[in-house]
Amino acid sequence: MMAQNENPKLKKKNGCLKIILIFFGVCFFLGIIGKLINLDKLEADSKKADNSPLIEKLEKVGYPSLNLKEKKEVLNYFIRGEFQFKDKNFLLNQNINDAISKSLKFPETLQIKGFDNEYHKDYEVYTNIQGDATIISYENGIFEIVREFKAEGNIVGREIRKSATFKCKLNRFAASIEDFKIE
Repeated sequence: MMAQNENPKLKKKNGCLKIILIFFGVCFFLGIIGKLINLDKLEADSKKADNSPLIEKLEKVGYPSLNLKEKKEVLNYFIRGEFQFKDKNFLLNQNINDAISKSLKFPETLQIKGFDNEYHKDYEVYTNIQGDATIISYENGIFEIVREFKAEGNIVGREIRKSATFKCKLNRFAASIEDFKIE
């Protein structure tokens, strides 16, 4: 007689299903690793492809040592956000928007005119340097950016429209704001 507490031997069920799931799990894991390795290679290749001889010269000698034709190209590259200037162009755009915001009494009401000629509260997405920049001096790397904006003034509920003018100077791979005024 069998004791009541004895368990009968359990049969293995779904053995084939477990093997298939393990196989797909391993394939998925290897696919993710392969994708990550490939992204690193693509990133390294794109950095190599982004270099132009002029950018390499700029790395070695700096902006003041370039001739006038090269200075024009480099300044235009910066304003358009090309080559290694992409991140610095974006950073300057953010610094300009932050400076406007910090100069207001009610920064939460700020709306900046974007490249689509509309005023936007989420202005980070709708602003860029390329549309707002005017080159003043290629020789010195000086350019001016004018941004139109509107916000509440000293009286709550009263909206004012103004423009901010930023005088910027290119130094090697970054630009600094030299002067800033609101009109």
